[in-house]
Amino acid sequence: VLQLPRKATPEDIQPFARRKSFRKRALVTHPDKGGRPEDFQAVVAAFEVLTNSQHREEYDRSLNALGNTDGGMDAGSLDMDAVTDMGSEELAARRAVREALIRLCSASPAEQKRILKELQTEVLEEAMEFLQSAHAKSAWNMEFTQFRNTDKSNSLSMAGIYADMKGRYAVELSWEGMSVRTQTTVSLSEAIDWHITLTQLKARAVDRINLGYSPQLPLTQEELAVGYRTSPAMYLSFYCDWGEKESKRQTITPATSDLSLAVKIKHRYDDIFAQEEEALSAGGKSPATGHKLRALKKEVETWIEQELQEEFVVLKIMAAELRNRHKKAEREDWIQEAQSAIELRDLLGSKRTGLHTSVAKLKYLDTEQKSATRSLLVGDLSLRLKAGPENQAAITASAAQRSPRSSKPRATKEIADAKPPAARPGASQSSGRRRGSLDPDECGEYQLRRSAEDLRKAILSPLLPSSQTGRQPDAVIRATLNHSALPGWSALRACARVVRVTVDAHITRTFKNFVYNEHWFQRLGLLLASWGASL
Repeated sequence: VLQLPRKATPEDIQPFARRKSFRKRALVTHPDKGGRPEDFQAVVAAFEVLTNSQHREEYDRSLNALGNTDGGMDAGSLDMDAVTDMGSEELAARRAVREALIRLCSASPAEQKRILKELQTEVLEEAMEFLQSAHAKSAWNMEFTQFRNTDKSNSLSMAGIYADMKGRYAVELSWEGMSVRTQTTVSLSEAIDWHITLTQLKARAVDRINLGYSPQLPLTQEELAVGYRTSPAMYLSFYCDWGEKESKRQTITPATSDLSLAVKIKHRYDDIFAQEEEALSAGGKSPATGHKLRALKKEVETWIEQELQEEFVVLKIMAAELRNRHKKAEREDWIQEAQSAIELRDLLGSKRTGLHTSVAKLKYLDTEQKSATRSLLVGDLSLRLKAGPENQAAITASAAQRSPRSSKPRATKEIADAKPPAARPGASQSSGRRRGSLDPDECGEYQLRRSAEDLRKAILSPLLPSSQTGRQPDAVIRATLNHSALPGWSALRACARVVRVTVDAHITRTFKNFVYNEHWFQRLGLLLASWGASL
């Protein structure tokens, strides 16, 4: 059924059947993949036989008695190197998360804080997310056993893989009076992997019990740790039930993820039912079983609630630790940002007065002047003007058609002649210079041009993006950065995305010891936000 050789040992079966045989055959025969329920059940039953040592011996004896030989592959043809699990890094990360959760949930509050300090931030974040999602996915609805197709329900429920109406899968196996189930998943492959792990756990636990080792424990912590190490994304819950569904009395305990608590609950219920059975077999009256069960039920609910509270406390401690780490990182970023700003200011020789001057100059431009200035910065005029004076007549006519209200094209508007609005009556004029009027020399490299020819030269300057000029971005920035004031190219950077990306890359590459932080430029960009919005 599994296409495995009979000589394969349990050590061979575990890696081989998990990826090469059982998983492949289970996916092929599963009804949701177009297979038949009876074939899927046969595959599951075959794997259970091979993982159980007692059943495996009986199977081998029956074959030897009948003189049958394998129809599968020879043992020597097993390609063990071809059997691969998930990536080693991903598996190691999941195992680290699982081990961290086990340590945290079983430690005292003082030890929990110490453990959290030792965990890497990535592991801590993954552990917190896993614990939160596991709580959300592990809620069990009794309607979960109602399958999308009633014809499949018997075979699939026997196989231990359940599906709900929303296309989610879960695995549940039972032995020694205890049921073990996983959280839900939308991946059938993952559910089959979990089924493999639980089947192996069950076989190992049953073998231990048959040998007389800790027969009172359906599953030990060591066996559970092996299962979690094999499938670190699996989250298990445990519960017990007594009585048949058709009987008048059926007792089902609440599910818990704490194996020790599940075993404790099982033993308490076993004691009550054993006392009842002993009294009835002796011919006496049944003890007050109902009263004891009701009292135990309330006690169990208290235990479960306490377990949930403890897990929520762990989540709160994890969240607090993450917040502290993020706050520390923010403080370090602020110091680094301040140092970067000072270093960049010194490297470029910028002055605060230059930025104030540029903003004040832009503040008093009218709408048409702002539009022309924006065209200068972004490069909208380059396609029309970079062809040279010989095409200037066609360019002027085209501009006049787009702006019939103006007798002059925008490009030839003398931006530097912009005048501030008239002063309010009564406003003081203490100096000869009008408010907002600036000396062109104060504008430095970014003083506004006075003629169309100067404007054309500016558009063809290295300040424009390479998509407009055809120059390489590195050459554009190298020709501009060392000769420009910070306020000017900060404004340019805020207006043109191509320039912004190129400037940032060049700064990082040029100043090797400079720790670049883009947030520092956002403070400059805020000063130009109102101007950019009006454009």
